[in-house]
Amino acid sequence: MSTSPDVADAGRQRIGIREAFDRRMIVVASVTVMGSFMSILDTTIVNIALPTLLRTFKTSLSNVQWVSTAYTLALAVVVPLTRLAADRFGTRRVWLASVSFFTVGRCSAVFPGRCRH
Repeated sequence: MSTSPDVADAGRQRIGIREAFDRRMIVVASVTVMGSFMSILDTTIVNIALPTLLRTFKTSLSNVQWVSTAYTLALAVVVPLTRLAADRFGTRRVWLASVSFFTVGRCSAVFPGRCRH
């Protein structure tokens, strides 16, 4: 019992689509995980910096906790704006620009003296 060439070709095409779909899903999942990790890392950095801010500015804990609150509020404002930008410019461009700005901001925070001329 043999199958016709059309049936065999259709089977191969379905396998090719499945492989491409799997690769795309892996890429999308990887980018999503990387973005989530960067957000969690940044929030952790802000929270770790709170005791240093407390000592440096010689202020109360309730005042310094506003740093964390302000950061969370800034994120809440940026999320809807990001959606609007993604609709207008495309998700890929917005994602790349966001990651680029984030990386530049983090590097300038880590090496503040090197950014001044």
